[in-house]
Amino acid sequence: MEKIIFLAPFFSSRPWHGDKLSHIYSCPSDTGEAWIVSGIKDKASFVVNEGLTLDKYFDIHKGDLFGMPNAKEFPLLLKIIDASSDLSIQVHPDNEYARIRHNDNGKFESWYFLPGNTAEEVVVGTTCKNKEEMENAIKENRVEKVIKKSPLKEGDYMNIVPGTVHALKGGSLVLETQQPSDITYRLYDYNRKPLRELHIEDSLNVIDYNLNPVIRDFSKDSYDENKYFTFDKFEVKNEVVKSAKKFNIFYIIEGKGTINGKEVKKYQSGIVFTSKDKIIFKGNMILALINAKG
Repeated sequence: MEKIIFLAPFFSSRPWHGDKLSHIYSCPSDTGEAWIVSGIKDKASFVVNEGLTLDKYFDIHKGDLFGMPNAKEFPLLLKIIDASSDLSIQVHPDNEYARIRHNDNGKFESWYFLPGNTAEEVVVGTTCKNKEEMENAIKENRVEKVIKKSPLKEGDYMNIVPGTVHALKGGSLVLETQQPSDITYRLYDYNRKPLRELHIEDSLNVIDYNLNPVIRDFSKDSYDENKYFTFDKFEVKNEVVKSAKKFNIFYIIEGKGTINGKEVKKYQSGIVFTSKDKIIFKGNMILALINAKG
């Protein structure tokens, strides 16, 4: 079967929101995240050409269209994050900790820094060697002195493995691809008022002090593969043919064209279903093609 569905985002208000998303979509001015491909209940994207949310669409078609008859939920979550100020310093749990603590998925995610990103650095990692050092830094209000910052630019890409101390900075405009989880532990929020809830105990339980994330230049055609998904960012000039799976998630970063003959344009997201082993892209555009594993 050959089919494409287009998705309208679920919009999430955030105190650190920028103003870019409200210029792209018809959404409230305090929107900090557009959940462009989400099957999370009550926070699901809307399947425009089918008239129902993605979680319900997945429940109906997980066997025939998605080829995942035994899956409990849609396997990935994609967001556009637009930040005008620094996000809180965070850490995510792995699957085992999240299952025991929340009966939920852990959170592995990737960041691709989109056109329009003006952030010049990212918080990623800590100089602390163990839990005791981090605990002391928190007690002594020295967290800002023990975090690592790395330079970045538009077109960069990185994976955030569970246990990584991390945070986006003001000016970030990011395409985030992740496990379907909304679990985030705030380790530190720069002592801002009003005070936001922190999750110190959980953070200290899950931080991995041996992680050294790598920032990669994805300004040209680039590909990443991890345990949960593949991420293929590429440019189309006239025609490009890509190998396909049963369902294939796309996001149009720039330009316009067609996917298997269906017209697409900048900022659109959706899913291509195919029984063939290839997808044909035509036009002049830059996009990301994401395939779930498992």
